[in-house]
Amino acid sequence: RHRLENGVYNIRAAGISQLDPDAFLDSPRGLGDREFRGSLETTGLFHINERWKWGWDIALLSDKWFLENYRIRSESLSTIYLKEAISTLYLQGQGDRSFFDVRGYYFQGLSSRDWQKQQPVVHPVLDYNKRITPPVLGGEFAIDVNVTSLSREAAQFEEIPRQRTNFLGLYRTCAVFERGSCLVRGISGSTSRASISASWRREFIDPVGQVWTPFAYLRADNYWIAPDFNGYQNIGLSNFIGGDNDYLFRATPAIGLEYRFPLVADLGTSGKQILEPIAQVIARPNETQIGHLPNEDAQSLIFDDTSLFDWDKFSGYDRAEGGVRANVGLQYTVTGADDFYANVLFGQSYQVAGRNSFRQGDLANVGLDSGLESRASDYVGRIQISPNKNFSFVTRARLDNEDLGINRIEAGFRANFDPYLPVSTSLTYARYEAQPDIGFTHRREGLLASARWNLTPNWYVTGSVLLDLDRYLLARETYMTQLAVNPDTAVYNKQDAASVSSMSLGLGYIDECTNFSIRYSMSPRDVALSSGEKDRSHTVLLRLELRT
Repeated sequence: RHRLENGVYNIRAAGISQLDPDAFLDSPRGLGDREFRGSLETTGLFHINERWKWGWDIALLSDKWFLENYRIRSESLSTIYLKEAISTLYLQGQGDRSFFDVRGYYFQGLSSRDWQKQQPVVHPVLDYNKRITPPVLGGEFAIDVNVTSLSREAAQFEEIPRQRTNFLGLYRTCAVFERGSCLVRGISGSTSRASISASWRREFIDPVGQVWTPFAYLRADNYWIAPDFNGYQNIGLSNFIGGDNDYLFRATPAIGLEYRFPLVADLGTSGKQILEPIAQVIARPNETQIGHLPNEDAQSLIFDDTSLFDWDKFSGYDRAEGGVRANVGLQYTVTGADDFYANVLFGQSYQVAGRNSFRQGDLANVGLDSGLESRASDYVGRIQISPNKNFSFVTRARLDNEDLGINRIEAGFRANFDPYLPVSTSLTYARYEAQPDIGFTHRREGLLASARWNLTPNWYVTGSVLLDLDRYLLARETYMTQLAVNPDTAVYNKQDAASVSSMSLGLGYIDECTNFSIRYSMSPRDVALSSGEKDRSHTVLLRLELRT
């Protein structure tokens, strides 16, 4: 590592000459045919001036299994579930009311089922945001720009409902390349898009205390698409999009109004209560080109309390919500003595007129099974309670709009027992119902618990456990698939209702000069078909850092 006058950079390398490569499977399931394995990671950050900086964060690996096989902690990966190494080179600028960022990306997949030719190369992605001063028509005016260009060699397909269809015996694909049976997670060839959005909002508070916020925005997207139907299974892409290089344009103007009426009750020294009805209506034309454009950055759609009042509920630029939509909710907040805080929110969204953008799936079926595909959406809500600064509980849920069944729920509890006991702990539970239209054929459910106990100011003990509560559903699904193919060879590999997916236990010491820890961890291993590997990794990691 090296610090300079205007920045700092570091280089980190690891390598091994494998004396017994036969201990590993041959490619593409392992590295049995390679002797040298290693990794090179480097980061850099340099300040051009007080507003501009540039840098890089690069991780290059000899193979996708190297870090996991030897349990090397990567600066680029923040979780034990090793998914991908990300390399980026960027330029960034920030003003008082503006922000600029341009960067390129290279992704290296690290699971056995990742095929490098399906990973996109981003060249580049640009984001620019500007808040205009002085106020325009008394309100805030903003401009947002995004330019994205990427390419990949092989199209990425996913079968629905999810089956065991594989390409080259390893990589997921589809048996039938048709809408309704196959999702396109990424197209082969190149895609470029330039988007610009201008928005305005202004807040009025009338004498009664009602808050009125009119707003408007205009968004324009210009696409250049050059699909590649040659090689691999790319010809299957022709069943979803046209074969010519296309220039496509999409414009979405919108106007809206948000209404809030906070009713405040002062409880004196005990705190205060706020009851706040909220209503929002947004009018815009129907979304166009649904299913005819690639969707690279808007495949994650979670409808909950945090997105209820979003102007556009899609997570990225490749989709633009259309039609006339109304969002309503009721929020209740209590603040009290000794840092007491409680908050409850409950609401629903309605498609008032026009085409529902969430009812018609795109190439990845985004919108379906989201809770927004019906005219009246599912109900969403949140309950948050903090008796004091040491304890907090929060739960959020999405309830079915017909029978109030729980389609999605997350609940978390955090506690810090200082100064009575030097222990902090957390417990998180999540359950998501099946979403077959986007590839999740059975319920997902899990429970995560973690704790840390500071034995002394320098010594501590940590531990965590993750319980997989739906593993038996996958075993049942596997058995039913085998039964349909060959009843004589079908075997039901019964699983417990709750299985330990991963766990860890550690002991550590830390002071101003020394950081020492020993940690045991058990985690799932991504197992290739017919690999013969065990499905769990057991690791004991000893670390000693001396700082001068």
